[in-house]
Amino acid sequence: LYVNDDPDLLELLVTGLEREVERLTVRTATSAQKGLEILDDEPIDCILSDYHMPERTGVEFLRTVRAQDEEIPFVMFTETGSESVASAAISASVTDYIIRETLENQHPLVAQRIITYVERHRMEERAAEADERLHELADMSNDVLWTFSADWDELLFVNAAYEPVFGQPAETLRAAPESFLEGVHPDDLDRVKLAMQRASEGQTQQIEFRVEHPSSMQRWVESHCKPIVAEDGTVERVTGFTRDITERKTHERDL
Repeated sequence: LYVNDDPDLLELLVTGLEREVERLTVRTATSAQKGLEILDDEPIDCILSDYHMPERTGVEFLRTVRAQDEEIPFVMFTETGSESVASAAISASVTDYIIRETLENQHPLVAQRIITYVERHRMEERAAEADERLHELADMSNDVLWTFSADWDELLFVNAAYEPVFGQPAETLRAAPESFLEGVHPDDLDRVKLAMQRASEGQTQQIEFRVEHPSSMQRWVESHCKPIVAEDGTVERVTGFTRDITERKTHERDL
């Protein structure tokens, strides 16, 4: 979507962009209000806007768009530039700011910027959708799935199974990543800490230990931990799962 109150510039840019890249289809609007109407009615991948327009400037148009969509690529393409305008555009989360020079020479630049920003935006959307599906899948698991920083000082991920197994809200663990140790049986605490240390050093770990559940019921759990190692050999994070094996342990004891 290209928004500019100058119809001659609109036609010139549309012709140049669509000739430069066949993939591009350019919709036009001669005011910010008409641009907003098009955004409401049609699927738009990227916005190109002039700054100097009657009734509403390009920055005001940008702010209105951002109130509705924080991610869509928005390029300010204007004939004159100033630090104040550029600063206002950046503070309103503009994607790029291009000062228009000889228009004929800028078609390749503008076309390439549009393609780059749209493709990046689509990749981010696909990644976000995949991440959401993975979170949904993880929350269906009865095992506690988790990822910590290499030094265990930061919780990077934990699924919904954490609370029923450890009897502690996930929010508490996020605020204090090693707080799960408070529920470990005192006789098993040193072994758990040693396994954590070895994982931080790059060694895969498997350990069984008891958890003193707030319900006064003691649980047995089995944890598998794998360090994620960078190319230079440093441990970037530790990830794994913890499974409730209380039923198995009870069965073994009865036998």
